[in-house]
Amino acid sequence: MPAPTDISGRKFGKLTVISKGPLIHSQTGKTSYKSWVCRCECGRTETIIDYRIPHCKVNQDRSDTMTECTHCRMQRICVVCSKPFESSMPRACCSDECHLLHRRQKGLAFYYRKIERDPSWNKRRNDANRERIEKDPEYALHRKELDVGRTQRRSARLKSDENFRENANARQRMAYAKKAKEVQARRKEQRKRMIEEMSPEQYEQWAERRREYSRIYAASRRSTPEGQRRYREYMREYLRQQNLRKLSSTGDELIRKSLKNGK
Repeated sequence: MPAPTDISGRKFGKLTVISKGPLIHSQTGKTSYKSWVCRCECGRTETIIDYRIPHCKVNQDRSDTMTECTHCRMQRICVVCSKPFESSMPRACCSDECHLLHRRQKGLAFYYRKIERDPSWNKRRNDANRERIEKDPEYALHRKELDVGRTQRRSARLKSDENFRENANARQRMAYAKKAKEVQARRKEQRKRMIEEMSPEQYEQWAERRREYSRIYAASRRSTPEGQRRYREYMREYLRQQNLRKLSSTGDELIRKSLKNGK
């Protein structure tokens, strides 16, 4: 029978073996295991069962070996807020809020990878949903309830969460900046088509609503000194552009007349 291995003085990861420890009995009391007293780099001393120290090939193949003390093994860094925390389980987040946010980030990453591989995936999914809505009235009602609930939750969060509101506004501004000309042309065409379908009374009501909304918006913009300054700058730029358009149209008219007289 070979002599028992003495690993005193050896180092495994952060653990340094100091000396032999007492025998540790199993829960049934039928089996006893050797143990070693180890000191971690953090300064703590702990008694560890022999088979959990990776001093031989058999132990190294195990999944429960230790290279640091229990306290150090419980130290975690939250992947969301980078806050240190302790957990006996291999958790990635320090709280349920961070866990939900981490799941959302993973889901968004998976979604963006899918869109990158298949750009037409959203279009196919929306087409399939529209076809099902047209064929199935119960599903159409269910989708309507989901959309209403989603809109209400978003509106409530926009009112209560300032960071969410700022991020949403920033995303909308970025999306609009990418397709500003296209959006403006589409809105102009829709407005033109809508005005053509109106009766004179309907057009007058619509125009009065537009003027009222413009007055309310201008008043809200001028409610603070900073808003007043921005409003004055906006009006100066608007008048400048308007005068440039008038000059340009006048110049074009003069050119047309001179060409006509020249002929």
